[in-house]
Parts: sequence; structure tokens; C-alpha cells
Amino acid sequence: MSCSKFENLANETIMDIFEYLDAVNLYPSFYNLNYRLNAILNDKRLYISVDFSSKVNDKQFHFTCENIIPQIDDRIISCIIAHDYRIYALITLFGTFATFRSLRILTLIDITKKDNLEIILPNLHYLITLNIYTNEIDNETVINDICALILSKKLPSLKKCSLSFCNNCVFKDVTKCDVEHLTIGWCSVADLIHLLHHTPTLKTLIIRYLCNYDYSTLKDTNLILKEVNLFLYCVPFNNIELLVKCMPLLSILKIKGQLDDTNYTDAQQWEPLLSASLEHLRIFSLNITVITSSLNTTNIIEKFGTDFWTLQWNLSITCRYSRSLILSLTGERDPTKYLNKTRLE
Repeated sequence: MSCSKFENLANETIMDIFEYLDAVNLYPSFYNLNYRLNAILNDKRLYISVDFSSKVNDKQFHFTCENIIPQIDDRIISCIIAHDYRIYALITLFGTFATFRSLRILTLIDITKKDNLEIILPNLHYLITLNIYTNEIDNETVINDICALILSKKLPSLKKCSLSFCNNCVFKDVTKCDVEHLTIGWCSVADLIHLLHHTPTLKTLIIRYLCNYDYSTLKDTNLILKEVNLFLYCVPFNNIELLVKCMPLLSILKIKGQLDDTNYTDAQQWEPLLSASLEHLRIFSLNITVITSSLNTTNIIEKFGTDFWTLQWNLSITCRYSRSLILSLTGERDPTKYLNKTRLE
């Protein structure tokens, strides 16, 4: 598209296009081309994204910090920052981030310590989404402190959070928070149970690696979880059974994993759980590898042939051996058949 055709677009359309670009590329490309584009770039209605990930070199980073950020700091809506030294440079220039009043989404990559977080996070009162992805922190005490800082009332607007460290997430000092959507890189069952006691508003939970076991009860909690997506490593079936029984509103349950408990393959274990405790469940998925050589794959599949599965669920299932047993099951509940059955009973 030529410059003249681009400028024939309405201001609102150009503004919409600019919001798809980040400041590092946007301003060097369009600023000072003409008065009209400058006016659009300076318009207080234009919210800006900033990408300081590793794909941005240090020269671009320093130029943007010194020449662009001071003009747009109150309009930055999304920011990605990689490495501590860049966070520190921004703190040096802009203090506690208190001027970043419009910031709603913050992503931090490969940070190594908690100090900078303690400076900036308490001032981001309107932050809705926070993502931390780092392979540079493996100290459990530091991880616990970071989790306690984030999952607390210090971030009152936080609704969506993703936490991934080089070690498991530790939640022993987490206090009550209002997060609704949480993704965890690595976590033990014990830490998960403690976390669930303090996240009563949680609706979506994704755990990329859940391990160990803990039979503490969740009966005193009022969980409103709607979607749970887990990768399990050697977590006993009855541990997961206890957990999901405390999630009565669950509508989506997806489980992957490497397991040593054959109960996960038994339809007779799942049927009472899904029928009695998970009445709202509409999507159920199992993609698991089980360490065993003694089970008959035909028998496993046949057990999923009862009326419960064939009448209420649109089920797809495969079961085979490749060193270990591999079971893949995807089911979507037919709400009309399920509701009709409920009325008849």
C-alpha cells in the first residue's frame, strides 16, 4: 500500500492499525512523516504495546527508553521485558512504574531475582494480566516469595496469571487473591491444594506438570472452577478424584500425563465420578501413558461401552501399547440426552 493510499484511511482506522504494532517499530517508522500521523501517534486514545523481548537489540531498547517511552508512558497498555538489566534500566529512568497508569498486561522473561518485582508490582494497580517465564530462578524460597507477592491483594485488579520457573511453584505463603485464570509451569499436589484454599474466584486452571501426592481435603472450599487442564506425573488416581470432587461446576476436564496407576484406564472408576460429582462436565479428555504391561486393551475399550458412555457422550477412544500403555480418550457430553435422562429419573 502506498503512502498516499494509507493516508486516505480514516484516523480511527489508522489508529486501529497502530495498536497492532509495538512502540519499538511503530514510532521510528511513522513519527515525523507528517503532521497528521504525529497527531494520531500523540492521541491520548491510542494505547501502545511495547516489546522489549530478546528480539529487540540493546541499541533499539535504549533508543526507545530514552526517546519514545517518556512520551507514551501513560498510554502503554501491554509490555514485554526480557532480562533484569532491562527492568533495572526502566526503573532507573521511570522509578516505580507509577506513571504506567494504563498498563494492563505485563510479561517478564528470564528474570533472575525478585527485587525488581517488589519495586514495580505494588504500583501497577490496574494490571489485569501478569506472565512470568524464566529458567533463571530455581531457588524455592525466591519462587515462594514471588508467588506470595503476586497472588495477594497487592495486585487487586489481577485476573489472569501465568507462572513458570526453573523449579516448582511454591505457594505456602500465598494469601487470598481474586485471580480467575491461572497457568502454572510446575507444581506439587500439596502446593496446589494450599493454593486452591486461597483462590476462591479461580475459573480456569492449567498446570503443565503436576507431581507427587497429597490427600488433604478441600471440602471447606467453595471452588467455582469451570476448566481444568493438567499434565500429571505419577499422581495417584484417588488424589485427582478427591480434587475434582470439590469442583462441582467443572465443565472442561483435560488430563495428560505419565502415570503408574492403572485406575486412570478404568471406565468403572470414571463413571461414578463424572455422573455424581461432575454433573456440569461437557468435555472430558484423557491422553495418558501408563507404566504397565498387564492390561488388555480390548477390555479397557469395552468398559467404555456402557449406556453412560454411549448414550450421554460422543466418545472417541484408542488404546495401544508402545512399551507402556497409551490411552487416548476424548468425549463431549450430549446435553440433550443427559438432560432428558435426568428428567426421566
